[in-house]
Amino acid sequence: MSVKEQVIFTDKAELILLLKARVGREPRNIAADQVQSIRFGKVKGGLFKKEMRQITIVAKGVGTIEYDESTHKQYFDSYVENLRKFAKENNVTFYDFD
Repeated sequence: MSVKEQVIFTDKAELILLLKARVGREPRNIAADQVQSIRFGKVKGGLFKKEMRQITIVAKGVGTIEYDESTHKQYFDSYVENLRKFAKENNVTFYDFD
């Protein structure tokens, strides 16, 4: 199932994530100092264990949030670019396994 709207937004001081809720999506604002790490990598997933790219965000008080390319295909490259910039500007630990 593909996401029809963008769900990761960044600004200078925080991430805004639209997380799944019972009905629709619930916005979650995460301050830069709460973000412990951002990882970009490849994982095997889906029905046929196909290799795909994945974004993993680890934040205090929120836990681990994962976004895979198959679900977020339309926006994935934009997410990667914006999160790289966010991590650099806010000195967030950043891993890139591509």
